Amino acid sequence: MAGLIDLLHRNWQIIHPPTPPPKTQDAIRFGILGTSRIAPHAFIRPARSHPEVVITAIAGRDRARTEAYAKRHSIPRVLDSYAALVSDAGVEAVYVPLPNGLHLEWAARALAAGKHVLVEKPGAANAGEAEELFVRGGEGGLVLLEERHTFFQPSWKVFVEQIDKGEVEEVFVTMCGMGSWFGEEDFRFDYGRGGGALLDLGTYHVACLRGIFGNEAEECIESKLTTCDPPNELCDYKFDATYRFPNGGTGRIYGNLKAGVAEMVKNYGIIYVTQRRKRVVDDDSQALPAGQEKWVRRRVTLFNFAIGAFWHRIQVDDEFEIVWAGSGKMARKWSTREVKKAYTFAEAGRPDLPGEKSWLSYRYLLEEFVNRVRGREGSGIWVTGEDSVRQMRMLDMAYEKGGLPVRKSPRFELGEAT
Repeated sequence: MAGLIDLLHRNWQIIHPPTPPPKTQDAIRFGILGTSRIAPHAFIRPARSHPEVVITAIAGRDRARTEAYAKRHSIPRVLDSYAALVSDAGVEAVYVPLPNGLHLEWAARALAAGKHVLVEKPGAANAGEAEELFVRGGEGGLVLLEERHTFFQPSWKVFVEQIDKGEVEEVFVTMCGMGSWFGEEDFRFDYGRGGGALLDLGTYHVACLRGIFGNEAEECIESKLTTCDPPNELCDYKFDATYRFPNGGTGRIYGNLKAGVAEMVKNYGIIYVTQRRKRVVDDDSQALPAGQEKWVRRRVTLFNFAIGAFWHRIQVDDEFEIVWAGSGKMARKWSTREVKKAYTFAEAGRPDLPGEKSWLSYRYLLEEFVNRVRGREGSGIWVTGEDSVRQMRMLDMAYEKGGLPVRKSPRFELGEAT
């Protein structure tokens, strides 16, 4: 009963957050590009609860729509173009939640204009573009961050602490999107706008594999990409790919942006990790009869990895065996299960770090972005430019193995913009 009450109270706080704190006089002045559906959850609401962040301006392609969006979210200024916003003297940092194919261009333009940049994932459309963009990151003291929010959550910290990265044998990451969320004209199904389910949704899956193995894959050994009907046959809406990692382990990812309800119920964001069976040397094993050995295989499962603030479950299963050395014949076996959760860093063993149960992963990420701009230490959780490049290399691997061209952003010149 206590768990149910906590669940209801926590989600009530998320939906009805506490009164925002007063803003500091030197709060970072942000501008937003576009009127995306993700921005209210990923940036606008987190910004309200951060005393050092204010949203001062927004720009969109459709003036009337942008004005309505600004009014709805209490954004004081509407600028006539993206170019006007990134060059505006009253904007210190730019949030880029545009279609994937425009991330590279407008992150680069904002950096060139001397702004800090928070860009939605993926930061670019392929590894070459990522190298081009993230070389500029940090120049002149500027902060550039690709918004892979999942890994800023306290729950992710606790999850990876249960895993011995060198002993990981198999990983399966599965998450889908409801087909009803996206129309056929959505940019995710348009190659010319950086479309593709693997690039958009699969970014999460690949990043999870890299975080669990602690390394980049050596090879994509299988990639099945299900493509859209012509004229969008270069775009995948479903992917199922497997990678091999330096420790010999394999990681499989599955996702579908046109999933139905039944598929979503089974694939809402779950990570299954299996570690290699290994011998245990402890006090219990030392007391075994001569010729017997103690072995264990660990399985760690994270349910609802992407938006764990609403609810998540970290399940740790250890399967023990007592076997006869040489023959391997089993003498006995048993298993243990431990369930963990962490909705704040205090629950994750870091009471020195800020956090509230009303904070989504995006709010934890924003905390670290502001810390970087201010030159503060923070939690130490970050997505480096090199990490973003390595991320894109693995996505490129799966496209190439699956017989599709790597994604690409539209060409642009920094000198001209509208």
